[in-house]
Amino acid sequence: MSHDATSTYLYVDSTLTAAGVLIDERLASVSERRRLDVTRPSLHPVADSHAELLQVGAAGMVIEMAQGWPGRPQLGLARRALKARRRVVLHWPRERAVEAVDRERLASHWRRWVLAQAYRWVRRTAIALGRRSNMVSLSKALDFPDCVRREFPELFPIAWEAVETVTNAFPQCDLTPLERHSPGLRGFDWSNYLRLSVIRMLHAQQALLAAGVRTGRILDLGSYFGNFALMFAGLGYRTDALDSYQEYGATMKADTLAMRRSGINVLDFKEVGLELAGIPSDSYDAVACMGVIEHVPHTPRPLLQAVYRVLKPDGVLVLDTPNLAYLYNRQKVQRGESIFCPIELQFETEIPFEGHHREYVPREVSWMLDRVGFDVVCLETFNYSLFGLSEISGVDLKNYEAMATQSDCREIILVAARKPPAAVGRSRPDER
Repeated sequence: MSHDATSTYLYVDSTLTAAGVLIDERLASVSERRRLDVTRPSLHPVADSHAELLQVGAAGMVIEMAQGWPGRPQLGLARRALKARRRVVLHWPRERAVEAVDRERLASHWRRWVLAQAYRWVRRTAIALGRRSNMVSLSKALDFPDCVRREFPELFPIAWEAVETVTNAFPQCDLTPLERHSPGLRGFDWSNYLRLSVIRMLHAQQALLAAGVRTGRILDLGSYFGNFALMFAGLGYRTDALDSYQEYGATMKADTLAMRRSGINVLDFKEVGLELAGIPSDSYDAVACMGVIEHVPHTPRPLLQAVYRVLKPDGVLVLDTPNLAYLYNRQKVQRGESIFCPIELQFETEIPFEGHHREYVPREVSWMLDRVGFDVVCLETFNYSLFGLSEISGVDLKNYEAMATQSDCREIILVAARKPPAAVGRSRPDER
């Protein structure tokens, strides 16, 4: 089978020491960064990737990225390829994303690289001076919640009001029954958790807006205290909140009352079923599944398939879950510690255990949604519990700075995924 010469590229690995010919007609239309699955071809060692490009006569070069942005070697190779009038495409395999690089964008990447180098030099110098003089104290004020208010100026007031509605109900609630099936909650600071969760709430709402869901009917699946549901209702969505409220009994009575006063329709798993059998297909414009799948034993497949079914065609699922590869988790494992509930607590728990059964990495979340039939619109990672500290220094500051540049090390994975329109002809989950 013959191929247009414009679809032939030299694929170069992130170390620039191996390359192979890639034929992909889709790359010709790439400009801005977007999601695209690119299959890595068979590679062989090369001494000079640019010379290899000219030798094979490829229309362009695909440079594999192992981190968030290109470093000096990748930028230098891209500059040589552009000078030879070849197209350049950057490929992030873990994020399944590509971006075409022209001279203007290359200049932008160079500026970012220079700034990063300058920052590292200043930081190394400050550390060295501090060690010599013992007068430099490296720390950073996190300024929560004002830092979040500045990042989300329009959405923050409604989200914060939702949080306050829930925390104001706490004096009326005995939350200790929640510990019976999830012993890691003993002594848990719920007020602080909910205040920090405004970060998750705002990222979720921003993802909905970015996916084009500004109005309509939304299901908050696993709504718990109802802070997300209250925010959605405050923003004008017709909101249903679903959880095991009959089992929670008086523990959640004040929360369900607050939701009903806000016009939220409160549903119970005992009525609709864990696989949402009591909800008709194609019911919702959006479903929020926030901090839920990590609590599902065995596999989240039936739940995700149920969400797919109750979403309207072109409806959007927004989901968040803890990142198993969170930097603090990695450090715990290096110390020989578990990242899950201490076994001393879980061993004696009442059945069923309702803590975290499994956590995931970004690629796994994206894979599951794709497997069920969704089209992933966006995937991001971010931190939130670290903002419970008013000021960070030492290891916390070092981790904070590392996570600023290493997206796969951050605490929370958030995905927005779309159910394809019926006309697209994609198979439904139960047909796969």
